[in-house]
Amino acid sequence: MNQITFCKQLENFCCANLTQALNPETHLYDRQLRNNRWEATQGTENLTSTCICLIGIDRAGINLEAIGLKPAQTLNAVFKLANYRPYPGGIGLIIWANAVCDGIPLKELQPQIDIPFNHFADYMTSLTSMETAWLVTGLLHEYNRTHDANTEQYMNRALEALMSRYQRNTHLMIHADPRAPWRQRLRRWVANFADQIYAVQAFALVAMTTGDDKVKQIADNLANQLVKLQGELGQWWWHYNPRNGKVVQSYPVYSVHQHSMAPMAFAALNRATGQDLSAAIERGRAWLGHNELNINLIDNQAQTIWRDIDYRLSRFKAVSRKVHSLLGHPSNETTAMAKLALNYETRPYEWGWCLYAGAIEANTSKKLHLV
Repeated sequence: MNQITFCKQLENFCCANLTQALNPETHLYDRQLRNNRWEATQGTENLTSTCICLIGIDRAGINLEAIGLKPAQTLNAVFKLANYRPYPGGIGLIIWANAVCDGIPLKELQPQIDIPFNHFADYMTSLTSMETAWLVTGLLHEYNRTHDANTEQYMNRALEALMSRYQRNTHLMIHADPRAPWRQRLRRWVANFADQIYAVQAFALVAMTTGDDKVKQIADNLANQLVKLQGELGQWWWHYNPRNGKVVQSYPVYSVHQHSMAPMAFAALNRATGQDLSAAIERGRAWLGHNELNINLIDNQAQTIWRDIDYRLSRFKAVSRKVHSLLGHPSNETTAMAKLALNYETRPYEWGWCLYAGAIEANTSKKLHLV
């Protein structure tokens, strides 16, 4: 089953659940499935999921009335949330969603969500590589919309910061800048799949837009290293050691990485450099039905794709595993296979990225999107 068919098969799932996830009181996507029940999202998930849902819904051309969405109203709710409870790492996603939904100009958005242009260098050192990639992609979409010279300047500075995180000897991204706050600096050399794959996407979009050969090469090398490390069942593993180029912690394996995030990044890469990673995409997607637990994570009865497969460990063993990861010691993931379990959870952004990936593969009208 190819990616177009796969995502189209899930489009009704996604739209039905996004209708439920949109809170009519807050106008945010702040409701999720947890243990087969609808519950509130936690932490900054309401902001990040809402932005991603706006991006995915717009890219897929979903009937807005049918899912009860008014993009301008929801964007405004995001701006208010970002002002009330700031999450600096999510600014790139806000800029991205605002740009593709043709929202307010960046100069008007800046004071509403406090984009720190006046201390931009310090701001970027505080971001993880995932968040820096969001910033590059968001500013690139905004520049594509307006061709504003200041936006281009900030995008180039963010790109430079992202490129500095790339390790040329191992072809992986580090998690954080060496000048980052100590919590992030502590796990600088333990980078997750999101750090890698959002960077592939950002580099690919820049390369596609500018034709920069250096950025193209980084995008290709980073993607190739991830494919080299892909699991036997198609798993995109969770934690990587950019010092030695190896996997440091395999689980959890997240469904959204398998069905959407790797495919959407590799689709952008294909348009930028011509590299075809469809076989790796197919292996990743196959894991959803042929995995360590021999179950199908696409649950037709519950009408969703469950979140991940991970170990269910005692608090002591979980902490011990994290310490090993921080020290760069790969954990022995094969001896405790019986302890793997399915996480019955789905967050709104997972449905949003599924719509986005499917629309790219179907090659529908991209409007203000770059791909």
